[in-house]
Amino acid sequence: MLSGLTQATDSATHTIRELKNDDNVKDVSTEFDFTVVSFYKPSDEKSVEANSFMEGAQAFFNTKIESGDWASRNVGWLRVDIENNPDIKMSDSPD
Repeated sequence: MLSGLTQATDSATHTIRELKNDDNVKDVSTEFDFTVVSFYKPSDEKSVEANSFMEGAQAFFNTKIESGDWASRNVGWLRVDIENNPDIKMSDSPD
């Protein structure tokens, strides 16, 4: 199991996973057919506002899946707090 990740609520809809410094975004995203990632800074009002757009999209997506309007998809909803996790890895390649 990957560290710092929350569990999905069920097979159709997923919670937004909070990634931490010891997670590798590239590795985590390979678990899904599609991945949405929000990089945000909690101390920046505009950054938090931009992150809320992803939260709204995720809620809308889950509602459509749960209602049967859309077919289930394996989508990863990931969030990175870059203020508290400045050393998160994007890949295994050196900087």
